Amino acid sequence: MFLVLYKFRKKPTKELKEEFMRISPQLMRKNGIKYISEYFTLGRFDGAAIAEAPDAKAMLKYSIAMSDMVTHETLPAIPIDEGMKLLE
Repeated sequence: MFLVLYKFRKKPTKELKEEFMRISPQLMRKNGIKYISEYFTLGRFDGAAIAEAPDAKAMLKYSIAMSDMVTHETLPAIPIDEGMKLLE
């Protein structure tokens, strides 16, 4: 699971978001990434998305392909119950 925090390179508009939502799902499917959910955010980033990917390389390929449209920070996310098991 990955958390992707992103900021549009241009001023966010309805048209830009529509283009983003047209391109992004195609690139995700191409890289075996499953979209879970997405949110607009306040603060440093314009949005956050949660996705499942086969591995970090798939997320990197997606991130590079989207880099003309957004800057982003991608974080691996481990469910809390799985993370707690690692502490034992």
